[in-house]
Amino acid sequence: MLLWFEREITTQERGLRWIIRQSIKSWNASHELPDILQEVYAKVWKEAASLRRIQANWRLPKAYVYQVARHLLIDIARRRALLHMENREDLDSLDPLVDHITPERAASDLQELERLKDCFDRLSDRRREAVWLHGVEGRSQKDAAARMRISEGTLEQTFHTAMRLLWECFHSDDSEAEADAAERIPDLRTKI
Repeated sequence: MLLWFEREITTQERGLRWIIRQSIKSWNASHELPDILQEVYAKVWKEAASLRRIQANWRLPKAYVYQVARHLLIDIARRRALLHMENREDLDSLDPLVDHITPERAASDLQELERLKDCFDRLSDRRREAVWLHGVEGRSQKDAAARMRISEGTLEQTFHTAMRLLWECFHSDDSEAEADAAERIPDLRTKI
């Protein structure tokens, strides 16, 4: 088995090193390359040992070793992402510069919320329902369209038009632009 392993598996080292190096480049973890390569070899050896009686029929050892390397790299990437997320949450909870809400900020937020509510109230019933079901409740396009008894295409068009109108109304800076948006919204209240 050792001869088979040396002949079929370790001869792939150059290609394996290249693939591993390319995969971990973005992690800044080139020092982990030998450990990852060793883990690939260990997994292949363990599998080959369990298949000892049929190893002579193992026709594609090269493909198998690359598959093992790929799966191992995916597992490592997942673990790194989870660790990064957990560490980030810990760091955020320890941040002494957390933005505390001041009375001025609370008042400003309340004004913005009122402005958004006014813009939302100007929408037609159908557009409000599309925004509420798809945008606020997060229902899928298919589910929201079924609840409204319209096609998915109609829902998509209704939703996008409503969002554009909300954005225009909310972001109009001067009273003239706001009045212009207010005039256009009632004209667009007809059902699509």
